[in-house]
Amino acid sequence: FFTYYASLGSLLPYLPVYYHSLGHGGQIIGMLGAIKPFTTFLVAPVWGIISDSTGSPFTVLYFTFLISLVGQLLVAFRHDPAWIMFMVFITALFNAPVKSLLDSMVMSNLKDRSKYGRLRLW
Repeated sequence: FFTYYASLGSLLPYLPVYYHSLGHGGQIIGMLGAIKPFTTFLVAPVWGIISDSTGSPFTVLYFTFLISLVGQLLVAFRHDPAWIMFMVFITALFNAPVKSLLDSMVMSNLKDRSKYGRLRLW
């Protein structure tokens, strides 16, 4: 949990600043910021179905996390809005199940489920 949320906390606040430094205006930056939550809302249940049907949440997690990482790194290779939007979409598409799969795997491996809050805190 700590590593995942630390990476999000160190990256997400600076993405709008990065997009602005590329010369993009507020409308493009707003659209880029809206892609991830909208895509996650639509796609996360599908990844849950895939994870449940394969019976291998670790494999789904590793695959989606790897593709998401590559997509996030590819955002920096071009500066035009269409490319950035496409790569943010790909990243969001494959990053959608990460939080829910992490939560599910932690809950299934905890002997005392009342300790979940403590784990999530740190």
